[in-house]
Amino acid sequence: MRIRLKERMRKIVQERLTVKQIFKRYIESSTLHGFCYVCMDTFLGRRLIWAVLMILGAIYFIFKLRYGIKEYFDYPFSTLSTVEYVDDLLFPAVSVCATNSYIASQVYTNQLNTMYKEGRLPLDNNQSIPEYNIPGDELVKTLKNSSLTIESLLKYCDWIMQDTSHPLVTPNNCGALNFTSYFNYKGEQCHTLNSGAKGHELLKVSDVGISHGYELVFDLQTNEVIKNYQLSGMRIVIHDQVFPPQLVDGFFISPGFKTYIKLGITQSQSLPPPYSTECGQKKLKYYAIYSQRLCLLETLTDFTGDLCGCRDVFMPENGLPFCSLQELYSCMYPAKESFSEFTMRKECPSDCEERTFSYELSEARYLHNPPIGLSLSRLDKLQLDKSLPSEAHLSKLAKSLTPKELDAYIESNIISVILFFGDTRIDYHEQEATNDFFQFLGNMGGEFGLMLGASLLTFVEFIDLFIVLLYHQMLRLYNLRKIPDIFASKRNRNKEKTKKCENV
Repeated sequence: MRIRLKERMRKIVQERLTVKQIFKRYIESSTLHGFCYVCMDTFLGRRLIWAVLMILGAIYFIFKLRYGIKEYFDYPFSTLSTVEYVDDLLFPAVSVCATNSYIASQVYTNQLNTMYKEGRLPLDNNQSIPEYNIPGDELVKTLKNSSLTIESLLKYCDWIMQDTSHPLVTPNNCGALNFTSYFNYKGEQCHTLNSGAKGHELLKVSDVGISHGYELVFDLQTNEVIKNYQLSGMRIVIHDQVFPPQLVDGFFISPGFKTYIKLGITQSQSLPPPYSTECGQKKLKYYAIYSQRLCLLETLTDFTGDLCGCRDVFMPENGLPFCSLQELYSCMYPAKESFSEFTMRKECPSDCEERTFSYELSEARYLHNPPIGLSLSRLDKLQLDKSLPSEAHLSKLAKSLTPKELDAYIESNIISVILFFGDTRIDYHEQEATNDFFQFLGNMGGEFGLMLGASLLTFVEFIDLFIVLLYHQMLRLYNLRKIPDIFASKRNRNKEKTKKCENV
């Protein structure tokens, strides 16, 4: 075995290639087009032409490589828009807030009366610090007891053409129990239909058009509330169930009209960092699911809580008490003013998947056409007509009001709104990377192959050439005379072991 290895080592040293021989072999088999013509033994002009062509190709490739690297690190993307038609559509959450929601008879007899006289209702109207104080829990309780309830506001709600008396089909019951209540950032009590809260099953609709919408009738009771605003109406926020409406004003609808709101659904999917959308999510302390708006509300709660040691009426439960009246004006409101939502968005990445609801509004004057007014005989028929329960409230009003008074009351108080989908479609907007790593590799490989006829294996050939050169140059370090003695040290160790054994 050792003899054969010695002979092999002698043969390798004897066959050691020179640098010129190695390059010659590489040139003859290289996949780099044109390289063999530059180095082959031919007339000089031909070699120069091929050399110039290769240099120009290499310059072009380097230019394209530089541009490709820059484009890759810009992380470009495109948005793919598609439309999908589905069997049923998820109904949005609908939050409603009366513009004037404090009951006069309640306010005049409790601590809010002084606040009202000083222009502090809604709570953020007056920024001067009051000389008196109201404890936080007592303030929240008083605001709640002094606000219009959904039971008093809502006079009718129903799925149009959805309810049925068929014994095999479950009717769609609707009433105040379908709503959940919350306070907005102004300290006004609002109410949400289809909130998705525990015990509130999400509503879905399989038919579209006005005849298959959701109808709501409200009575603003402007003669029983204090006038915080010189207008009468209702704010509506149409939103996804994971979107907090506390900080959103929404849009206004007017009394005296039947308002038709045509809905549409859009699903958006964004890309995470390093793309500019930088979508993502994080674990929230006060909510089980993530959305950017919930994160911002949580961040605002923590920010103001650290400064003031209390929370505002619209903020989630965080272990801190509600702010007293003086704490609201001396700390909470200045803290909210200094809160930068733009800056805090860095702490709250945008949603990677988001569902939004578009809407279009149209109006028609509700039931009457001044100066003619409502017909009492018409109302009498409505009262007897059980097929029109949405008009039952007007029939009751007609018993105690004159026609002119009824006209004026409807113009100032009655809001009828129908929410419906215009089509059973969902618009999808999906962001896609236009130059990821594999696309970059393919583009650069195409440019490299086009201009130089090379491929990824050409780089492997260069590596192989380097290894071969290194190997054959290392052989020069060996002396042929030392080859037989390569295993001398090992033989000496074996002889010493043998002598030790003999002595023993």
